[in-house]
Amino acid sequence: MLDIVHRGTVSDARGERVVELATTVSFDAKEDPEDVIDRVVRARTELPYESGHEYVVVRIVCGTTNVAVSLSIEKFQIKPLALAVSANGKASSTRSHPNLTAVLRHCQLGWLRKLTVRDGLFFAVVEARDRWTSVRELDASKNGLETMPKEVFSRFPYIEVLKMDENNLSSLPSMNALSLLKELHVNGNALTTLPVDLVDDLKLEVLSLEFNRLSKLHFKMKDLSKLRVLRLLENPIETLPRLNKGANQQCLTLANVQVRRDPVTDGVEVSVRETSSSYFSSIVGGKTTTKDKVYNHFLSLIFRGDEFSNPFLVAAIAAIAAKGRESCEAIMSTEGERSFLASYRRREGSKEPTTD
Repeated sequence: MLDIVHRGTVSDARGERVVELATTVSFDAKEDPEDVIDRVVRARTELPYESGHEYVVVRIVCGTTNVAVSLSIEKFQIKPLALAVSANGKASSTRSHPNLTAVLRHCQLGWLRKLTVRDGLFFAVVEARDRWTSVRELDASKNGLETMPKEVFSRFPYIEVLKMDENNLSSLPSMNALSLLKELHVNGNALTTLPVDLVDDLKLEVLSLEFNRLSKLHFKMKDLSKLRVLRLLENPIETLPRLNKGANQQCLTLANVQVRRDPVTDGVEVSVRETSSSYFSSIVGGKTTTKDKVYNHFLSLIFRGDEFSNPFLVAAIAAIAAKGRESCEAIMSTEGERSFLASYRRREGSKEPTTD
């Protein structure tokens, strides 16, 4: 025999008196499960809760010899899944906002999944709670942040997506404490360097560092075996690190070029974005949309990086060559092209990319 115990708690109008109700339903393990479920449902309807203001919470605990089903009545409360905090576009000049802190400490935020903070309110919001354990996506973009202390991340132990776009960050701390992090976005900052242990032990799928001032990536990209999106658009990258050779690569932006894998056809498409940054333009030698220079910086990084065995990049070179004679000439005139063709022939036998 197994006992199922139902308990309901009801408060009076002033919330001062609590009444406990309990019923017991016993059934044999050989009984029809549908009959047992019907009896549990009937027990639920017997609990005196007020529809629209209260609801019944069902909790099941399974032991080695019995099963306990607990039914309790709770007051209905709004439990937000997303919270956005801003100052209506007016940048805050102080980290102290006692009124905001007081409000947040009294809000029901235990179910919060996405937290978005703008206009310099980031630290005031973060410090309102010791830990934001329910948050899975944190967006700290447009806060004027110049530094990001590593200790801040200890308040968000379970985040999977972190966005810090359009701040004034010149460096980043290590992110390896965020063991569940899948996406890291730090676009439009002033990053000039990254720590070697930035992404150690992470299972990143998306890494976006566009519109910064990065010349090198010191961490080992090939260790990011799950990385499918790498965005480095408009960074003066001097050397491309060795990428992983997995088949899950979907997107790469580098210099002024974007390479994407079509999820339907599995084909690789290459497109060019006109340079909007005067800083990047000065690095690559002026406007990069002229036909004779459009792919130069991108190709030189690929050939210089010895990425001849990466199928995603090989497909990108083939897609560029297919765009016409001028693109073929750009490939043939790039330093390192001969090494690329030689390596390609060794890998593919007598085949080689079409450049006619």
